[in-house]
Amino acid sequence: VIETTGLADPSPILKLLESDTLSQLFDLNGVVTVVDAQFFERTVEEIKTCREQVAYADLVILNKVKELNKLRFDAVLSHLQMINPVAMVIPTDYCHVDPSKVLKINRDLQQDKLLQIPSLSQHDESIRSVVVMVMGEVNVDALDIWLGQQVRRRDIDILRIKGVLSLKGFTKRFIFNGVRDSLDVKPGEEWGTESRYTQIVLIGRGLDQALFQADLERCRH
Repeated sequence: VIETTGLADPSPILKLLESDTLSQLFDLNGVVTVVDAQFFERTVEEIKTCREQVAYADLVILNKVKELNKLRFDAVLSHLQMINPVAMVIPTDYCHVDPSKVLKINRDLQQDKLLQIPSLSQHDESIRSVVVMVMGEVNVDALDIWLGQQVRRRDIDILRIKGVLSLKGFTKRFIFNGVRDSLDVKPGEEWGTESRYTQIVLIGRGLDQALFQADLERCRH
């Protein structure tokens, strides 16, 4: 377990663990962020790093929920999901969480959950998430070129990217996670008789959902 100090940016640690050398020795289980439910909405707007910590999280421990009524709780939860729809959220008080839920995080993409999250339809400079999806298979070369171009762009800032890929010529699905310009792709389960799809979640600044969707559509050819 690695604990950063205070308002540290976790991305340098994530990139180090997913480097060619360390990824052979360690398997990154996930990133945990503790959120103070009572002060989240104010703090996340005032302090840039707080929003980034939520963006990088695979698990959010939403603490001090007893301080909120249902209306405020729903607003905080909605705000968290707007920033990061792929993170699991555990509401609690005094950070009472089953340790097994912290030590065994599932980083795979949850398709049924993501389909419920509304995507952005316009360019936005704050940290937001967009979800793009196509049914069927995509061309691995076209997808590789497109993803490489996106993480190297300077007009947008992609903090996290992850997805499920259905690639032409492969019977297995592929799961990938990315931090900044570092991408890690691993084979997953066989598709079998399940309908094949490619779904990608991008979290960052200046993201245009319509443009990403059009680009992904072109990767099918």
